[in-house]
Amino acid sequence: MPNLGSVIRGEFTRLSRRSTEALFMPLKKDVSELKRIVVDQRRSIEALTRANARLIADLNSRIARLPEVSEQEAQKVRISPRLIKPREAGSGSLRRSLGSSWA
Repeated sequence: MPNLGSVIRGEFTRLSRRSTEALFMPLKKDVSELKRIVVDQRRSIEALTRANARLIADLNSRIARLPEVSEQEAQKVRISPRLIKPREAGSGSLRRSLGSSWA
């Protein structure tokens, strides 16, 4: 014959486990859904990071580099308003568009 105390203790344990499972089942579902959302967001961030890096590389390859000009050739250049106006409108910075040597 089993010990009555252990039988009652086992029954309490079983009933308490059963009632807590009913309480925590919605919480488990919410946690698993949130984990799925986090995984999807990580994938989206990785895809956006790759796309951003690809776009930056493409932009850097498209940026026009100023040609190398010797100091003598730079002295011969006549800067007129006809040359300055389109550069100001397009770049917003005259110094940047004409190069750092012209101040």
